[in-house]
Amino acid sequence: MTVEDGETQRTLVLSGLPLDPYGYVVTAEATFDPPTSPLDENVRVCPMQCSASARTWRRIEVDTELGTVRVLKITAAHDVGRAINPT
Repeated sequence: MTVEDGETQRTLVLSGLPLDPYGYVVTAEATFDPPTSPLDENVRVCPMQCSASARTWRRIEVDTELGTVRVLKITAAHDVGRAINPT
């Protein structure tokens, strides 16, 4: 696989990358914690404080010779609290 950055080119051999203890070359994890603010004079809150909690997981496959990526599975979970209209 060749990676270009401006005029610089590098060739990466993906099959030669070391595996972690779980057998993966790369894993990633990220979180988002929105800023919060106190209630205003009308007892309103920032819209981000009212958002539901959600998580998504993706399982992908990388062809280490071609450098192509294929999504195998996406799983999503949402905690909406008390659903007003569950349908």
